[in-house]
Amino acid sequence: MKQLLIDFLYLDLNTCERCMATDETLKQALKILSGVFDTLGLEVKINSVNITSRELAEEYRFISSPTIRVNGVDICNELVESECADCGDLCGDSVDCRVFVYEGKNYEQPPVPMIVDGILKAIYGGQSQGTETYKLPDNLDKFFSGKNSCCDSNCCCGDTPSSNNLVKDEKAEVSQAYICYCNHVTKNDIINAIRNKGARTVDEVIKLTGAMKDSNCAANNPKGVCCYPDIVETFNYYKESAVMKTMSIYEPAMCCETGICGVGVDPELLRISTVFNNLQKNGITAARFNLNSAPQAFINNTDINRLIMGDGVESLPATVIDGKIVKTKAYPTNEEIAAWLEIPASYLEATENKKADGGCCCSEGCC
Repeated sequence: MKQLLIDFLYLDLNTCERCMATDETLKQALKILSGVFDTLGLEVKINSVNITSRELAEEYRFISSPTIRVNGVDICNELVESECADCGDLCGDSVDCRVFVYEGKNYEQPPVPMIVDGILKAIYGGQSQGTETYKLPDNLDKFFSGKNSCCDSNCCCGDTPSSNNLVKDEKAEVSQAYICYCNHVTKNDIINAIRNKGARTVDEVIKLTGAMKDSNCAANNPKGVCCYPDIVETFNYYKESAVMKTMSIYEPAMCCETGICGVGVDPELLRISTVFNNLQKNGITAARFNLNSAPQAFINNTDINRLIMGDGVESLPATVIDGKIVKTKAYPTNEEIAAWLEIPASYLEATENKKADGGCCCSEGCC
């Protein structure tokens, strides 16, 4: 069996938003391509490496964080960087991290299609890795120097702290500890709600942790904004540990991705769009593919491919739960979706934005 080696090299997966987001989009890309891997008989090996020292950086010829390589080839054709506040906080200095350039636009995390393209090029194009002489970039040297020098006596790096480093910014420490400052809800509280208390949606996390009650974000949050987006982001990052179910619907060709453009909108398509918006808002992985705008998704999924080859496009829409086709020729009802995903049916219905008990200070009504 042929092997496909994917290296994911990064500086930090606890604080750096770019690294965490890249980790997530890489997982999504691999999920999309799973059918291709099976069809081609490829054994995919993921080598995820936290680059914590100059020695590791030199061993992996690391030039910028984060990096994705497929069979040794970087998915980025050029090196573009911009200042990364998160990594700067980690080392106490100004540090640049990678910017991903895709189809003429810059992204702080690689779009899923960019990763998919990079993997497919490695599979079919047979690109070879470069042989340039490696030298640790000054940017990374500065990061490692700053990170080592800021350690205290309890740090694993073993460096002896200077007297200046013993004076800590109390507000910075709290910033790393809390997600919801008003109610002292930490990242660990949210993780615990997901892993140990069965939280399956953002709303359940908020109820279980007590976040966003009697809120005064403008005064308590160092960012001066509502904590809801941070709760959603934390939930989305750790939700996989709850073994949440996923849903995809493969649809016939439509004029647009949702089919609800123009006049005379089909109420069924409007219902499905509402359902998907609510699923995604609550952190549940749900995707729609229609034959016109996403033909590659039909090719990549061997079961869907086989279904269409056997029964024709009349078999669409087809609903897939955790990789298994559960319904064809019609959209699932809200009751069916709720049962398959093991969530209350009320999560799928259109609701008005309401403020949490006690009221949130934000004006957007996100609470």
